[in-house]
Amino acid sequence: MNENLQQYEADIVRLAYLAYPTALQNFIEQLAVQVFIKGIRHCETQEALRLARCKKLNEVLASLEFQAAKQA
Repeated sequence: MNENLQQYEADIVRLAYLAYPTALQNFIEQLAVQVFIKGIRHCETQEALRLARCKKLNEVLASLEFQAAKQA
């Protein structure tokens, strides 16, 4: 709850690789994207990220930056 988005992203990737050490990188990336989005507390932000259909975590972070800029 008190970590920034980059720490959150890094933790998800680390845990995904620990949980599935032999999985392909593509699988880990897709899993990480789903878990990252699911962990966002703001429902409207979750919805916007799902609608963006991001395939990689860097796309999710970029979409979050875009959402923040739009709201500011």
